[in-house]
Amino acid sequence: MEVVIAIGTLNIDSEIEIVIDKLLSDGRGMGRFQGRVVFVDGVIPGEAVRLRVTRIKSGFAEGQLLQVVSASPHRIAPFCQHFSDCGGCSLQYLEAGAQLRHKAEALRDSLRRLGKLADNELPALQLLHGPEHGYRNRMRFIAHRDGGWGLRGKSSRRVVLLQECRIAHPRIQTDLLHGRIPDGVQPGEEFTVYADDHGLYKSPHQAEAHLSGLVFRFPVDSFFQSNRVMLEAVLPAVTEDLPDGIVADLYGGMGVFAAGVARHGHDCISVDSHIPTGAGVVASPDSDRQRGSVVFRRMKVEQWLQTPEAAQTYGAVLLDPPRAGLSPAVCRGVCRMDTRVIRYLSCNPDTFARDAGHLVRSGRRLTRLLTVDFYPHSSHLEVFGEFR
Repeated sequence: MEVVIAIGTLNIDSEIEIVIDKLLSDGRGMGRFQGRVVFVDGVIPGEAVRLRVTRIKSGFAEGQLLQVVSASPHRIAPFCQHFSDCGGCSLQYLEAGAQLRHKAEALRDSLRRLGKLADNELPALQLLHGPEHGYRNRMRFIAHRDGGWGLRGKSSRRVVLLQECRIAHPRIQTDLLHGRIPDGVQPGEEFTVYADDHGLYKSPHQAEAHLSGLVFRFPVDSFFQSNRVMLEAVLPAVTEDLPDGIVADLYGGMGVFAAGVARHGHDCISVDSHIPTGAGVVASPDSDRQRGSVVFRRMKVEQWLQTPEAAQTYGAVLLDPPRAGLSPAVCRGVCRMDTRVIRYLSCNPDTFARDAGHLVRSGRRLTRLLTVDFYPHSSHLEVFGEFR
């Protein structure tokens, strides 16, 4: 690819040309103009692009893409008619294999930059991925004023009326086309839909999710992973081949991982302050199989770590925190826990990298690292790490 030298003058609304160096974990491209870092959406590493400067700060600038001067061979036409307006699926212009590679490199960059980890402290990176379309089992929509279902526009509160959503489960796509708004939902209000091969459910009702031989029941508008195929794919990494002993499942939610751990004969303590009322396992074809027990603690993880229960010896500790990652108090408490293995599933590569650095500096080794592509065509990436 032809190398283009940065061209233009850096002022608000001025047009400049830069070469994109890399994609960050949030999907933005990064290049440099006269030594200053510049961020822009919709680009691919190696591309020369023209952009309009929209923001200038002391250490960086931001711009809006105007033209791809020299395109990457991995650039493709977006598959969705709403791509230019809708706020979802921001990487549709990048072929699927290249999405995975750039997400993996963004994770490695975060581990070096935010986790302060050297290359020899990082294990080989494994990539878990699944279907590129029809994968989202759970989605939150907005009732459009003209009838039908909508999503927020790009960087906007505007609601885009949808004619299709090809990442949604087929049952959701069918209901979307018919514009079936749940009873009582007014224009502008949000509603949640969950669907799998067994049925379709809308808030405020209860849903049933079938997962690895277990059936979970939960309020549709409570949290449950949005990609069942990838949740099943990562479940063995989290719950199987654990050392003997009790397992502590921190940020355990309704107990998906705890149930998996119990199926393999381990007793488990699951801790979370936000356990949905009435949620949990309701059926299992393996109910006559020898299983461990699960005890739920409805409290903040910070509080639980101060209890005598947290001071006992554990075979393993499982972590599945929100996007903010581990608070300083939780990170210190987990580092002090007497356990052979820590398994950490994260929905934010940057906070995972930060926390991984603390765990490694506490004396543990990062022995396994997976990228789990729950949301193809978006910048979002789940990360799994095992520390011993």
